[in-house]
Amino acid sequence: MRVVLLESNAERARQCAESLKQALVLRGMSLDQKALEEAGVRSRTTFVAASESDGNNMISCIMATKLGADYTLALAQIRNPDYMSVITSLGVLDRAVLPQHSLISAILQFVRGKHVRPAAGFHDMPGELIELEIVPGDEYSHQKLSGLRIRRHSILVGVMRESRVKIPTGELVLLPGDRVVLFSMK
Repeated sequence: MRVVLLESNAERARQCAESLKQALVLRGMSLDQKALEEAGVRSRTTFVAASESDGNNMISCIMATKLGADYTLALAQIRNPDYMSVITSLGVLDRAVLPQHSLISAILQFVRGKHVRPAAGFHDMPGELIELEIVPGDEYSHQKLSGLRIRRHSILVGVMRESRVKIPTGELVLLPGDRVVLFSMK
């Protein structure tokens, strides 16, 4: 993967060039179309905007899309969660990363363990989809679903086994390698 970093501050660009040996560091602004073109933004490009300005990040993602970028991602400090649905509905960018959500996800990953991860969160719903991996020696391994103690307000949605979806009936026995998806209140 070829990584190009655009940095407008000369001193910071120099520091980045010295420490990021595998990346090409260019001095320029992501709001400058010529700088984006020189950085190689075109089709088959993923563009990440991570400046301190939400507005600059959104606009540079629009510009990158216009130049043909296949995927755009912006760091966002958006304080009002209602703005997220507006931004995503406009198709301005493919994904916005909120640092506070990343921190929460990292903490939950640590607390839950490495075999449990969020599959999806729903902005307007009070719960989330959680994916659990059944590993050898796990307390749930080789148990029927009907015998599991599942948290109140949680519903088993499905079980993935060898690329096939299994319907979560009470008679289904969990095996190592299965990925269980459940909906749970946060």
